[in-house]
Formats: sequence, structure tokens, C-alpha cells
Amino acid sequence: HLKEYKDEKAIQALLTFSKWDKLESTYGEGLATKFVPIQTGLWMPVSINPLAAKTGRRSSTAPNMQNWPVSVRQIIISRFKGGSVADNDYSKLEPILGGWVSGEPKLTEYFVKYPNGYIKIGEDFFKKTVEKNTKEYTAVKSLVLGITYNKKKWSLADDMWTQGAKLDSNYEKHIEKVGIMLDDFLDLFPGMRAYHQEQEDNVLRNGFVYNALGQKRRLPLPPEPPRGEKGIYRAWMKHKAHIINQAINYPIQSLAAYVTGCALIDMESAFLSHWKWSYIDYQTALMEKKWPHMPLLCNEVHDDLVQDIPKGLEKKTKEITHAIMTKPPSLFAVLPELWDSNVKLSVDTNTGPCWGLKS
Repeated sequence: HLKEYKDEKAIQALLTFSKWDKLESTYGEGLATKFVPIQTGLWMPVSINPLAAKTGRRSSTAPNMQNWPVSVRQIIISRFKGGSVADNDYSKLEPILGGWVSGEPKLTEYFVKYPNGYIKIGEDFFKKTVEKNTKEYTAVKSLVLGITYNKKKWSLADDMWTQGAKLDSNYEKHIEKVGIMLDDFLDLFPGMRAYHQEQEDNVLRNGFVYNALGQKRRLPLPPEPPRGEKGIYRAWMKHKAHIINQAINYPIQSLAAYVTGCALIDMESAFLSHWKWSYIDYQTALMEKKWPHMPLLCNEVHDDLVQDIPKGLEKKTKEITHAIMTKPPSLFAVLPELWDSNVKLSVDTNTGPCWGLKS
């Protein structure tokens, strides 16, 4: 509601204060205690949850770098003199994999075939030219995310309203129009609609779902309580909806985690081979902070793989990185059918003296 009136002077001042107050308390005072002095400067240890979150994604903890804004990411610089930090981002990974997982190749094709899949979808859906930073473009991005996560009209309406894509000045009417738009949008992707129903039926019948690698996610639903117990019944219905959403989203998110995870393992192996380091010597050097003169893997942040690169090795690092990330060998070995389809992975690389700068 505050964002709705963000142009009002008093509200604008409150939002501005809240933004900078959070930055100072969370990323100023909070992060300052996490740095450890070493011979070459300040070091920030980061741990990764290898077992992944409920969605199937891995995440860094203490600190959680996934949530760092760009302005905070820039505190991370290369450990090498004159070195650079590279952020390698899988372009539109979730919609591409979402189309494959759901059996809706049309969704994948939009993001593989066209420079900007959101614009092309918008033009086909709205029957007009669509450009970035327009209401239609924002609506399409929300809708694509919505059908991947099985969002309902209320959640989508909230997203679109706060992002400026209002379909009506009255919020209740806006919700209804978003619902109609969502139904029409799913008509553009019938395979996704069928996938939603299939996953819902499977999880309610079996209490679990599988992903493309055969990994099982258990999602048991307790017996339905009497409808007369309104509070308990409402809580049960909310839990049921949550389970259905996870059943739909888990196969997509967990496959994305396999893509990024396999790319990390294969990339490290390729770097060690090219720069002639044994794994034991490499790990020993990392523990002793005697940095090997080769690209070092820093972190996995959702669809981004972050590297620290010594000066002069940027070109070769990017060459190896793109070859591995677009088709991770270890994943191809167990899931070759992913590349037998219309799936084609692409990577955007930004390299600079610190993390978060765009080259």
C-alpha cells in the first residue's frame, strides 16, 4: 500500500528512509562482523546448503548472498592483484526448463528462439507491439512467472499492482481483470495448464512428486478436517494450496538446481585440467589461502555462477565457462533427452573489478 502512494512526498521520504536504514543495519553493521582478517586482506567465509531448500535450490548461508542487492555485492572484490570478478548468469533458465518439464515446448521456444521472449509473448498475447518498461511487458513477466509457480489471481494482482501494471484504478476490479487475463494467458500454453492439473492430481493421490532425475519430493497432506471447524479447515486449505504449488514448481526448480550444480562441478574440473592442478593440491592451496593462479569459483546465486579471475585469464575463463554452462557434461550424461528437445541454454557474463558491476 505504501508503494501505491510512493509519489506522495511523505510516503516517498518514509520509503527512502526504510531502504537505507535496512541497508545500514543488515549490510553495514551486520556484514561488518562476518569479515575475517587474513594476510592478503579481509575474507568472508560463506557456507552452502548442499542438500538444497524445499524448492530444490541450493543457497548460501551466514551470510545469505542470494538476497544481497547490487549495491552491496560491490563490496566483494578480486583477491588477485588486478583481477576481476565474473558473474555468469543463465538467461531465462526457469521459463526454458519450465516449458520442457511441463511438456509445453512453445514456452521454451519463446526464450530460445527470440532475443527477448517476454516481448514476443506480449506481442502474440496482446496483439500489439510491446516494449520494455511498459505495462504490457510487466504484465507478461508476471504472468510467465505466475504460470511457472502456479500463482493465482490474487497473488498476481498484487505483483502487477505494486509494479505499476494496474488493469483498473479499483483494486477489486483489478483482481478480477487479472484473473481473466491469467485464464487467457494459460490458453496460450495449454501444455502448462495440463501439467498443473496432472501435478495436482499426482500429489493429492500419492503424497509425492518426482523430478526429471527421479528424485522424489514427499508432500503429504493430512486428512481433511470437518468443514465446521472453520479455523482448522482454513489452515488445511491453505496448506493444501501450498502443497499443490510445490508439486508444480519443484520439478522445474530442482532441474534448474541440477543445471547450475553440474555446471559448477564440471567447470571446476575443466579449470583444474586446463591449469594443471590436482584436486588435492588445489584444495590444500584453498585451505591455506595460497590462491592457485587460475579462476576460482566463489558462489552460486540462484541462476548465477560467480568466479574470481586472475588478471589476463578472463578470455580463456569465459570460453571454458560458456562451453560448460551451456551443456554441463555430467548432466548431459544422465539426462541427454533435455538437449534432444528444443532446449538451448545461454549465458550472460558480466566481468568487473568487483561483484555486481555490469561490463
